Amino acid sequence: MNSLSNMPLVKVMLFGVDARKTAIYSMAFKMHTATQFQLIDNVQQADVLVVDVDGVEGESLWESTQSDFPEIPKVYSSILEPKFDVAYLPKPVKVETLFPVLRAALAGVVTFKVTEAEQTQGRERLSFKQQAKNYKNTLVDEPEISATPRDVIFPVEQIQSFDATTGLLGKTRQIATQTENVALIVDNKPILMFFPAVDRVLLAVAPEKLEEICQNTEVHISIKEIGDHPEWQQHAKAQMDSCLWQFAVWTAKGRLIQEIDVHQPISLRSWPNITRLAYIPDAMRLSAFLTKSPVNLPMLYKMIRVDIADLLNFVAASHVTNLLKIQTSQSGVAAVGESGQYLNSGDSTVVASTAISQTSSGEVVASSAPVRPKQSSSMLQRLLKKLTGK
Repeated sequence: MNSLSNMPLVKVMLFGVDARKTAIYSMAFKMHTATQFQLIDNVQQADVLVVDVDGVEGESLWESTQSDFPEIPKVYSSILEPKFDVAYLPKPVKVETLFPVLRAALAGVVTFKVTEAEQTQGRERLSFKQQAKNYKNTLVDEPEISATPRDVIFPVEQIQSFDATTGLLGKTRQIATQTENVALIVDNKPILMFFPAVDRVLLAVAPEKLEEICQNTEVHISIKEIGDHPEWQQHAKAQMDSCLWQFAVWTAKGRLIQEIDVHQPISLRSWPNITRLAYIPDAMRLSAFLTKSPVNLPMLYKMIRVDIADLLNFVAASHVTNLLKIQTSQSGVAAVGESGQYLNSGDSTVVASTAISQTSSGEVVASSAPVRPKQSSSMLQRLLKKLTGK
């Protein structure tokens, strides 16, 4: 356990990064528990510098940091590839590339090398306005909606499912309801510890090991109460929901969680905090749609046009973090037909019935809510046009 209390601390200073981006970097660092990354304002204490050259100062900012702080490792961040060999962090910045590049810079490793052809050809940098047209001010950009027609039939017969109540994901869901400090044990060693009083998780092994355990259904995992350990708790940085989200992505791997039927309308109770959660492509677009309209998976796949594995990973992660609302087909809540219209099992006019939703614990909650197919259809059509750019 001594290694846990002596995790390496890396102090990072940002140059050319605005306040909003700085906050996002800070949140990303808090999620990373294998190494402690900390943002600082004093360059004399910095272990590594991240220099964003896409701002007003441009390349001159990189040149000044090079001359002023030659001994400090640096990361070159830009929407364009650099003209020289360097530890390069491409934009939009993604969490899965951020930490490897930081480690490379600290080790003096070059992650980008310029070819001879590129050295002679050179590049023209985009103006600030040109960059702004294609660049969103978030840590992770969402892909553009493709206008290219494709097969949008949801392959129900080919979808594989998985049990989210077993393995590391199932055990983590189980301890998420505990009120005592507990640890998950594999081979008589803790792999993570949960401190419910502060809603924080301490990862006792590397993320790669946790991913391996998530995908191994044969591994035996036990739960053990660990009592009060302030020396461990102070190093617990990850939130339980963040762990559940990540474990769901690692476990699902493009499969459907067994607790959901493909024909059940689903929606989100609220937006997931994407900046604090593991990256899933198109998560922003899926969140925007599902917070507005209940819809089943075949129609959601047809309308949003996302990769089916990303869709099923998002559904699994949202479900285990209690963000997903699942509605039964007999609930009186409108289902979506192939034409994009809301369908009802009863009268085609306004249907006043009891809407039934199911919580994550299986409890059925009923509430009286009229369903107006015509009004909902109009809203859905407008949203569809906005998402598809028509």
